[in-house]
Amino acid sequence: AELLNCGKDELDKLVASLAQSGPRRTPERYPGRDAALAYYLSAYNLLVWKNVVQHQPALRRVDQDGFAFFKAQRFAVDGQSLSLDELEQQVIRPRFADARVHFALNCASGGCPRLPAEAFTPERVQQQLQREARRFCNEPRNVALDHKSGRLRLSSLFKWYREEFAGGDVIAFINRHRAAHAQIPAGAPIDFVDYDWRLNDLTLPAR
Repeated sequence: AELLNCGKDELDKLVASLAQSGPRRTPERYPGRDAALAYYLSAYNLLVWKNVVQHQPALRRVDQDGFAFFKAQRFAVDGQSLSLDELEQQVIRPRFADARVHFALNCASGGCPRLPAEAFTPERVQQQLQREARRFCNEPRNVALDHKSGRLRLSSLFKWYREEFAGGDVIAFINRHRAAHAQIPAGAPIDFVDYDWRLNDLTLPAR
């Protein structure tokens, strides 16, 4: 469950298990929507970590070579051959239609959501998604209001997937995950922050 403490052999075993089992291939093991959601979220984060490990030491940015990190490598997932991009864009987003997944998928870059310290589980995935949404929407690197100018600085995630956040009302979505004293004024002008695609390692500043 904790990828950062996962050795190469254990990582390879976990990746191999994704090919053998999943909501499509072994549906009896994944009853219900939350079981499938937990499987795919954990699968994505696991495969990102696998991709990072096998592309060391050359990998410095996950957007290099036309985002080949997400598009070139294919993995066996639940009886399908998928790239990371296909897993996110063709499976997770359309199947579950839940904007909170954007805060649960870790792409190993400096701009992406933090990697959860645990695997997503069927029993807790809804609470886990709420936790990750709250964390992302309360981190100043992702959401920061300049009280002097009234302008709001947001992660580019809110621009790329805008329609998925409360039908395009990103401020309303963000406010759902912030305390009453930290609400963002409706209609605040928005500036989107350039995404940091550098590999998230110890050379990056603490977030």
